[in-house]
Order: sequence, then structure tokens, then C-alpha cells
Amino acid sequence: MSVQRGRVVCITNLTGDERLVSPDWRALLGTRNAIRDQVTGVRFNVHGPSLGLAPWQTVWATI
Repeated sequence: MSVQRGRVVCITNLTGDERLVSPDWRALLGTRNAIRDQVTGVRFNVHGPSLGLAPWQTVWATI
């Protein structure tokens, strides 16, 4: 059995305010579609230019 390994990107809001981040998803994860938070399992649509992060929120993102 072969195991495929993907990239994991940690995106953290280190402020007490909500923030929008606009990373280059294709460069980071090879996609512009949807990413999954590995901690919560929540999928985020990244078709738009940015991802909203709550104060102090961390997302461990993979495709």
C-alpha cells in the first residue's frame, strides 16, 4: 500500500480582531478550490480571494 503525503499549512490569526488573509492557495497547496481544516474537519471554499479568521483562530489547512 502506498501512502500519499500532502502539504499542511498552518494559518494563524495572532490578533484579537477578525482578519481576512489572502494567501496564494495554488502555490501553498496546489489548489484554488476547497481546503479542509485538519483539526475541525471543516471545509473552506477558497474560490474567493481571502479566508476569514476569527480572533486567535488557527487553521491547519490541507486539500
